[in-house]
Amino acid sequence: MTSDPNGFTKNWYGPKVCNYTGVFCAPAPDDPYITTVAGIDLNGANIAGYLPEKLGLLTDLALFHINSNRFCGKDKISHTFHQGKISQDQVEDQRNHQKVQNPDEYGN
Repeated sequence: MTSDPNGFTKNWYGPKVCNYTGVFCAPAPDDPYITTVAGIDLNGANIAGYLPEKLGLLTDLALFHINSNRFCGKDKISHTFHQGKISQDQVEDQRNHQKVQNPDEYGN
């Protein structure tokens, strides 16, 4: 992340990611005793920078909304979602610096 002018991520520190602004957690689909990140909603945060490839490790995501931010690096973002098998129905991206390539289009 290179810029967060609205302080959207100001509480993004420490191990309790379920308390981070815009992060939503739920019981894991295969084990209700484990809590997992189920959604990330960064809509309108005006954050700039690259999305880390490790997002692809969040295989239980039900939603990933990043509208109205300044993310870039289309190829890196596409690779992230392809690796994590995140479906295009789960990704909402509009008005970013570079459009996210839908996983269906990966490699085309």
